[in-house]
Amino acid sequence: MNRLYWLWTLCFLGAGSAAWAQQIGADTSSAQVTIEWSDVLSYEKSGQDTLVILSGNVLLRHDSTRMFCDSAVLRNSTDLMAWGNVMIEHGDSLVIFADSLRYSGIDRKGSLYGEVILESGPQKMYTDRLDYDFRKNLAYYFTGALLTNDTTHLRSQFGYFYVDENAIYFKDSVMVVDTHFVLRADTLKFLT
Repeated sequence: MNRLYWLWTLCFLGAGSAAWAQQIGADTSSAQVTIEWSDVLSYEKSGQDTLVILSGNVLLRHDSTRMFCDSAVLRNSTDLMAWGNVMIEHGDSLVIFADSLRYSGIDRKGSLYGEVILESGPQKMYTDRLDYDFRKNLAYYFTGALLTNDTTHLRSQFGYFYVDENAIYFKDSVMVVDTHFVLRADTLKFLT
């Protein structure tokens, strides 16, 4: 139990406690992440924070977004750290897989780490770090990614995927490989 507490504490301190701080007077009722299921659940109080430690077949929900994982720690019902077989279902067609997730119910933003795969319709994006803004339906990366779409493969160092618009903006070292051509560019807008 202590090991999980210290892991949780280090993750949030490393991420910068200011990023997770609630604004004074902010309404957090809509920011609360709901626990739908967990094989094992325990509570721990740490100062003013309440930690809920979850393990085994964890299912959480925030609005219409469902999050699955092997283990998670939920802080003050709004800040989530999840790891092990993380899967997020958002909307009708967006699914994201990752090794771990850090999620803020207040900002509705998540950072996914490890072997990250984003699936939206026929598109699949592969990267090792992906940030997702659930309010704007915007995925972005800064550590390189590969997008596959049927026979087309696109790579770039940075990118922004506007899911609702089906538009991806690739930046830096862009390479498109298709069965009919190869394209290299600094910047590329791709409509999916």
